[in-house]
Amino acid sequence: MTSPRCASWNQSAVAQPAIANGPYVLAEHTPGQRVVLARNPAYWNAADVQIRRIEFPIVPDPAQQLALYEAGDLMVAAFPPADIARIQADPAFARELHVLEQPGTSYLGFNLQLSPTDNVNVRRAIASAIDRRALIEDVLGQPGDRPAQRLVPPGVPGYADGAEAYPFDLDAARAFLAEAGSAKPT
Repeated sequence: MTSPRCASWNQSAVAQPAIANGPYVLAEHTPGQRVVLARNPAYWNAADVQIRRIEFPIVPDPAQQLALYEAGDLMVAAFPPADIARIQADPAFARELHVLEQPGTSYLGFNLQLSPTDNVNVRRAIASAIDRRALIEDVLGQPGDRPAQRLVPPGVPGYADGAEAYPFDLDAARAFLAEAGSAKPT
């Protein structure tokens, strides 16, 4: 959802010519379809810019990106997690595969004012009972992702190295529940 104020600013920004001092300038922008860059004749080293035009089709669906890549119509593509095994099993395809990390974190949030999550040992038990690797691979279907150890992931300003998440340990989870006063931790 965009506020009316931001929407009008965005529309006026799109209507204005882009200012650039790099090797390319915005030649065309068709929202939701494509972005086209053209060689910038005012660039200080314009004579050495070999590629005259670059077209970026906007294809939000990873399955469609993959199909276009396989057809030779895209040079870079995302792909659905379900296709990872097929891509890795194909020697030619696997050679072309480059995994790029996109920092992000998914998390469970709890209301710490309400029972039972107002008890730190209940929260520790929950943290210890989550198999992060299985959650990522088997539930979310994202085997290329890494389990987060903290809220801010590596590569993002504010990341603090050193703190480790509670490891997956069901015995520890039961012990935390017992410390929280659970009569029958399971």
